Amino acid sequence: MGKKDKKRRVCPKEFKVGAMAPAEKREKPIRQAATDLGVGDKLLYRWRSKPKSRQGRVRRPFPDMDGPGLRKEVNALMTANEIPKMNREFYAEEAGAK
Repeated sequence: MGKKDKKRRVCPKEFKVGAMAPAEKREKPIRQAATDLGVGDKLLYRWRSKPKSRQGRVRRPFPDMDGPGLRKEVNALMTANEIPKMNREFYAEEAGAK
């Protein structure tokens, strides 16, 4: 039975909060809480280190830009890149003409 045969278990937010409660209250060490729940201790450490405000959210590379805003920025950058390209071509022609 290889890794491909195992199904990933998806834990709901409520389970994560409940799992971390004893460790956060210092009632149990994280390793013991993980063993009691049947999950790896590294998983609980990851849940603990993840900021509470970001749990369950999808990461976006540019969170402040939506689709149209991102397209507008890309178009502006492409236009800004065209000017130096046209200058290079112009000066290359001038240098070749002399």
